[in-house]
Amino acid sequence: EAKKINKKQFAELVGQSPSVITKWLSGGHNFTVDTLTDIQRVLNVRLLALEEKPAIQKIYRVNINVTMKNSCEVPNPQSGRPYSVPTGVVNTHLSNFARTMVYA
Repeated sequence: EAKKINKKQFAELVGQSPSVITKWLSGGHNFTVDTLTDIQRVLNVRLLALEEKPAIQKIYRVNINVTMKNSCEVPNPQSGRPYSVPTGVVNTHLSNFARTMVYA
């Protein structure tokens, strides 16, 4: 009514028969998304509020067990030659790594 079109005109615009529109107006009809999209287009209104949901992120808990002696050899990134790192330093880094590791 607000758009100044009658039932027959509306039926033609949404590709339905006037009898289908009468059923819609009586209530109790389950509309498909396609039908609601057609109605939105014809009436220039928004009936569907579809929103994207963010992807679910999976978080895995990882336990890393490392057994070392007093120190371990780590390659120097600049020279490539190994150097010794005290075990306590390595354990601290592994602990921090395990706490922050998240897989998507």
